[in-house]
Amino acid sequence: MNKGDSIENPIIIDAPNSIIGITEEHNYIDRLCSTIDTAIKSVEQKLIIENEKQYDKLLIQFEDGREKIMFFDVTSFFGKISRSLGMPTQNQPEHHPYQCKEFFS
Repeated sequence: MNKGDSIENPIIIDAPNSIIGITEEHNYIDRLCSTIDTAIKSVEQKLIIENEKQYDKLLIQFEDGREKIMFFDVTSFFGKISRSLGMPTQNQPEHHPYQCKEFFS
């Protein structure tokens, strides 16, 4: 089983706040795209709370129509905002969409 394929084996994102945490989720997907060299689109995102932990369940679709569900453990940063109320501080990256090729139907 690959990392992130189930809620029992999520990709753990350890971040101090939501700005950095969401960016790290996107960076992980960017790396996946660059590894397989295909375009993707986000189909669905859902928050799951289970056993006092928070998970993002993402459904992505590849250019050829295949779909993949990915689970991220977002407990470390869920609901935490930066001191600047959502604006990145000097050391925080800005939130960005996936940097890999995206396609839209």
